[in-house]
Amino acid sequence: YFNEIEQMLNLARTELDRPEEVIVPSTANLQEFLDKGGAIRCSAMSTYSTQGGFIATKPLSLWGDGSTLISNGQAGMRIPTGLKGFSFTNIMFQTRIDRAAFQAGFIDGTQVTLDQVPSDVKLDHCSVINYRGKHCIEIHAKDVQILNSEVRDAYDPGGRDSQAIWIGNTPGNILVEGGYYEAVSENILVGGANMTIPNVRPTGITIRNVELSKNLAWKGSMPSVKNLLELKDGHDVLIENVKGTNCWKSGQDGWAFMFTPTNGGSLQNVLVKNCEISNVGGIVNVTGTDAHDKNTTRSQVRFDGGVYRTNSREMGGRGIFAILLGGPELFEVRNVYCRHDGNSFITTDQKVIDRVVVENCDFNCGNYGFNIGGRMHGDNSVGYIKELICRGNTITGASNTFKARFPENTYV
Repeated sequence: YFNEIEQMLNLARTELDRPEEVIVPSTANLQEFLDKGGAIRCSAMSTYSTQGGFIATKPLSLWGDGSTLISNGQAGMRIPTGLKGFSFTNIMFQTRIDRAAFQAGFIDGTQVTLDQVPSDVKLDHCSVINYRGKHCIEIHAKDVQILNSEVRDAYDPGGRDSQAIWIGNTPGNILVEGGYYEAVSENILVGGANMTIPNVRPTGITIRNVELSKNLAWKGSMPSVKNLLELKDGHDVLIENVKGTNCWKSGQDGWAFMFTPTNGGSLQNVLVKNCEISNVGGIVNVTGTDAHDKNTTRSQVRFDGGVYRTNSREMGGRGIFAILLGGPELFEVRNVYCRHDGNSFITTDQKVIDRVVVENCDFNCGNYGFNIGGRMHGDNSVGYIKELICRGNTITGASNTFKARFPENTYV
């Protein structure tokens, strides 16, 4: 009884604390309302346009009811440095020039310290359709949530790399949950540029319950198709329940995931969990260290659960589950179901890897099973992999040599 009374009192306090909501007429200058901040509701199905770009200069909650914000000169919506507390719901962002449709923070000389990073930013059921430029949603903020939103038909007409979401100059705590994201190059990209905040990298990145795909109508006409999700920097990254489809050989080999640190980036504690990937040229490409030799920290990647199918016959590419290059520290695969059409399940180069684990999976071997530095059928006699564990799996189509090397499996 007393708990019920306490709940009622808390609800009453919430209603009393809720700021008064301001309705923006369809003919009004929306920027004037943004400059005041607070709780703002756009008129239903209205369109607000500006010759420059909308700037959220004060903390606010903006509801749209399907409203559209159009910029003719800058990013569709910008959140400057050092500000906190922004929420956007049911808004469609558009920009008619080569700028982000939504941008929180900056990756330049104006954002070089942690206190300059915007924070507490939420996009909920927002959308961008027919985007033409490089970075559709650009995140250089911390404590960000992108929920149940969508980006469709995003590409750069000049052929430059384009993303639906780019997570860049941020210390992290970023959640992308639910929604659909479509772009020609990388649907979602984390890192890639030189951070302007010293000794900071994206940390605590969660991408969950989203769908990533590319429009098959682009096949043959877009030269910069690369992958569905790329990490060039990131620690403590969770990629969970992601459905990914349609990635073909073009600018790259059609990988679903590219985990390739660059520009001082490193990849630590990356977990891919219970994802469903199909109609791609390959599942994952992992490189060991920063491509620009600014950071020697070695990559750590784990897969746990999920269903993975390649289709190199139609998508091109290698058709394999994983290629490991440049000596990552560890690569572990557990509880995965995979049917690939490449010549091996895992391929490595001759750089030393500390630990590779394949355990409790169901996969087909292909011609060679494990291609270790050019040695087939799991031949690790040179020791390119310091610790290689393959056990508890159900494996289809393995050679007798492979079976003899890894007896703790079920072969069919």
